[in-house]
Amino acid sequence: MSSNFEELLKIQRLAADSLMRENEVDSKINFLNLIRQISSTKKIQVEQIILTAQEEGMRESQVLDLIDELIKDDYIYQPEPGYVQVRN
Repeated sequence: MSSNFEELLKIQRLAADSLMRENEVDSKINFLNLIRQISSTKKIQVEQIILTAQEEGMRESQVLDLIDELIKDDYIYQPEPGYVQVRN
């Protein structure tokens, strides 16, 4: 009986991990779409992204973390300090 319970807990943990990863991907996609709405082809000030995202209910630290992740994932880049641009 104990092993069935342990197996169930293992499956729940795997499902929770998978859901968390999906939520992270969704957050990145939504944030990237927000950046594209602000400026599709030009560089944009990080401060403008922060202000726009805050209007959507995001915290500044969350915005900066997402910017760092999108740079690391090569979806956006920094053409100069304080600016980002979407890769085409």
